[in-house]
Amino acid sequence: MASIIEKYASEDVTLLQGPVISDGKTTFEDSISAKAIVSDFSQADLDYFGRIEAGRIFYVSPLDSPPTLPGQIIWNGITHDIKGIRIYKNLSGLLLGYKLAAAAKG
Repeated sequence: MASIIEKYASEDVTLLQGPVISDGKTTFEDSISAKAIVSDFSQADLDYFGRIEAGRIFYVSPLDSPPTLPGQIIWNGITHDIKGIRIYKNLSGLLLGYKLAAAAKG
């Protein structure tokens, strides 16, 4: 049975993982396509993840391996830096998805 994240995740996102420093700039080795539910921050989220301007929450469907920090997520052509990750599992240990707090790159 699909988790609620898998059931309602309809937005296409791309996770950029595996940072590499090249010519003084950070690039990423891995580009992972995923589905997500996207929402703006609420005050409770701001308190948990710290102060983030132009913040969004991405509820990402389960992947083969969990997202890691540092990383980025691209949604609607906008690149966001991932600031925090929570892994959601049910009581049986079944992976339900991830909650990523991210800030748009200025």
